[in-house]
Parts: sequence; C-alpha cells; structure tokens
Amino acid sequence: PADVLHGGRAGGHHPALGRRLAARGRALAAGRLARAQALAAALVSAWAAHASWGLVRVEMEHGGEAFLGVGTGVATGMIPAGFGLVALRFLAAALADRPPAAPPPGGAPG
Repeated sequence: PADVLHGGRAGGHHPALGRRLAARGRALAAGRLARAQALAAALVSAWAAHASWGLVRVEMEHGGEAFLGVGTGVATGMIPAGFGLVALRFLAAALADRPPAAPPPGGAPG
C-alpha cells in the first residue's frame, strides 16, 4: 500500500520531477543573478558618466583645439555620453522581462 501512495517508487519521490524542479530553480537563480549584474553594471556606468563629466568641464574651461576646430571639451564630451548610453542599455536589461542572453563562448560572432 505504501508503494501505491508514492507512485510505486521507494522513498516516495519522483526523480524526473525533482530534476525539473531543480532546473527551474537554477533558471530562476540565474535570471536573478543576470538582473543583479545588469543593475550593477548600470550603476557603475552611470557613475563613470558622472565622473567623466568633470573632465569635460575642465577641458571646456582650459582645453584647446582637438581637431578641425573642434574643442577638446566637445571631443571629450563623447566619454560621458558613451558611458550614459551604456548605463541606459544595462538599466533596460535589468528592467526587461527577460535578461540578455550570455554571449557565445569565445566572444561575439564575426
């Protein structure tokens, strides 16, 4: 009678169900970890954008010409702009329904 209650398996557990539940738990943990990593990367990128803005201010005040009449302040403005875009990309990934997929082994294709 005890075997009937437990699906005919000794010990009362079903190995396939256990594997599925374990895989689901690992997937949930991996998703949470990916979100936390994306949020941390967004915060670091936002900090870098803010910190590099100080360099732009100094270059605007004391800088000279970088190239073709473009001032060094304008040229260095690309640095905080780039970090800002990276921060937005990671923030979007952290808030998305599904975190970004990991890159393939060996880096990006191409």
